[in-house]
Amino acid sequence: MEQVAEKATADGLFNKAVRVAVDTDKGALGSLKGYLDDLKDIGGGSQSNR
Repeated sequence: MEQVAEKATADGLFNKAVRVAVDTDKGALGSLKGYLDDLKDIGGGSQSNR
């Protein structure tokens, strides 16, 4: 019974760590997108992809 409780606690901590990592990555990606949009605006933004 004690091992089950320890595993549940470990799983809960792991899941929390994964959620924090995903939220952090989303924030970083949002910042990067904003930076890239700013660069696109500086470059004119009307260039087509080659």
